[in-house]
Amino acid sequence: AEAVEEEVAWTGPMVESALAQVCERDGESLRIGLAELSQVPDGLVNRLLLECLQEACGGTAGVLSAHVLALRELAEEGKPGSRLAFPFEVCARRGYNALVLARQEAHEGSPQSWQVGLDVPGEVSLPVGGSLRAQEQECPPNLKSTPRCEALVKVEAAGRELVVRGWQPGDRVQPLGMRGHKKLQDCFVNAKVPRADRHRVPVVTDAKGTVLWVGGVVVGQQGRLEPEDTRCVRLTWRPPEGIVWWSGRDECSRGL
Repeated sequence: AEAVEEEVAWTGPMVESALAQVCERDGESLRIGLAELSQVPDGLVNRLLLECLQEACGGTAGVLSAHVLALRELAEEGKPGSRLAFPFEVCARRGYNALVLARQEAHEGSPQSWQVGLDVPGEVSLPVGGSLRAQEQECPPNLKSTPRCEALVKVEAAGRELVVRGWQPGDRVQPLGMRGHKKLQDCFVNAKVPRADRHRVPVVTDAKGTVLWVGGVVVGQQGRLEPEDTRCVRLTWRPPEGIVWWSGRDECSRGL
């Protein structure tokens, strides 16, 4: 801990200097110049983006390393017009020359544009209603009895931080037991999820964006439990009121 504090203290002035060159404040928005960001030493980029996110979100609470990695990927690989949603209704939009962080009401964001972080173990309220909990536990003897609003995934796949977000057009998942990937839209159609409900279904990914579970719909192959696994992470989704599309069905979403 002391070494980390010393590193933060030592790099602090460097980060402040980089912020002054890269970031430009415009009212409630924060503009991050992409050309200027590319000149920042690699070891400082994540620190700089963390500072920007924390300022946009109004504090440190709820801002995870997964958010920083997602923002960096948007900056380095995203296409102009791409967007990401972060806690506290903050949205990042990539332009040709800059990233802009602002409250979502400043954009025309689609209803699918939401994203929150989830610690393992931990629980988070979802912006669209309901909540999602992650808890590490021993693997139960009968995995097939897992309710549809729950999933059991591999501990190593979940890690210590998960990202929970809304579905985005073009999302793909490798369903459990399949070699190839499938469009999430097709999974929704097969599960008979009404179009109006799809943006309220949580998509749970690891820090790199790999889909591990789509609430009540499909478990990703990367979260598969093996026979030798003795512990797992149980994901429990408490849907918002009005989500009843699986009522009367006994299908399970499970990591088997």
